[in-house]
Amino acid sequence: MIPELGHFALIVALGLTIIQSLVPLWGAARNDAAMIAVARPAAYAQLLFVFLSYLALTYAFIVHDFSVAYVSHHSNLLQPISVGRPYFDSMFALIGAPLLLLLGFGPSMRWKSDDPARVRNQLQGMFILSLAIGMVLPFVIDGVLHISAGFGLAAALWVGITTVWAYIKRARSSSRVPLAFTGMTLAHLGVALTSSPRISTAVSASTGACTARRKPS
Repeated sequence: MIPELGHFALIVALGLTIIQSLVPLWGAARNDAAMIAVARPAAYAQLLFVFLSYLALTYAFIVHDFSVAYVSHHSNLLQPISVGRPYFDSMFALIGAPLLLLLGFGPSMRWKSDDPARVRNQLQGMFILSLAIGMVLPFVIDGVLHISAGFGLAAALWVGITTVWAYIKRARSSSRVPLAFTGMTLAHLGVALTSSPRISTAVSASTGACTARRKPS
């Protein structure tokens, strides 16, 4: 019963996510304050239902409820509870890397409408610089080409450089930087610092798994 409730809570959270994504944007386009105001309660409700779903999944792992497919694939009665490595590493590389790429674009995008060519021209130099430093610096330090460390460092540099650059640009063009923009800047820098080691570990784990599969038995 509890896993079903958790599944239902996650479906409700998905519906709230769609509402939060579309209704406030539509309200902003129409200058409708009531529709814009939907964003805050929708975000709080989304957080609540995702948390409830997480509690249901945690309960399923604790009691080893093998009727849940995720638990049956990743739980073992002879081992302690774990949803970490290697499952977390392999999934984080697929989810985290695209998100870090998008984080670099976010602070430089204009609200409502923007020209993709403008953003590309502004950020392509930073992207190339981040990728070059990320790949070269570990080789200079250690004398060995570390692909996983290079990707992790490049991701951190990409998010960090673009975020700081957008903040400096905003501070120069305005006498006062909004508190929300400052908070977003700090959040992006925190994500860069904490996620880049995970990207490195995930890429390394994926590379090791592929190498192990290619080795003859």
